[in-house]
Amino acid sequence: MFSPGLQVLGRLGLSLSVPLLALTLARRELLSRDVPVWITNLSLVILLCSFFAAQIQYAEYKMRRRAYALGARVAPRVRGKLPGNVDVLKTAVDSWRFGYPGWQWFNATLMRWHSYF
Repeated sequence: MFSPGLQVLGRLGLSLSVPLLALTLARRELLSRDVPVWITNLSLVILLCSFFAAQIQYAEYKMRRRAYALGARVAPRVRGKLPGNVDVLKTAVDSWRFGYPGWQWFNATLMRWHSYF
């Protein structure tokens, strides 16, 4: 039996080594065909982004299936207007610095109370 820390590091290492291996193989293949460097770099960035996007989509799919199997619901997510929910982060920081921490979440819950029940 391994400690929980080693298990997490093992999973993390595996999930990061697969895209790096794919990038290395794709780079070797593209450079052997006399493809311009900018096309090679662009394709590698697109490959890496699409791999992580697919990994996130698969994790969400797995979570929805497990919740359905248990007869539960997936917790609702906060949807921001900017990429990466930067506006939500800014609101949380402003609330922490100038007001009551967590007040914006309480207001958002009151506005959408009917969606929770």
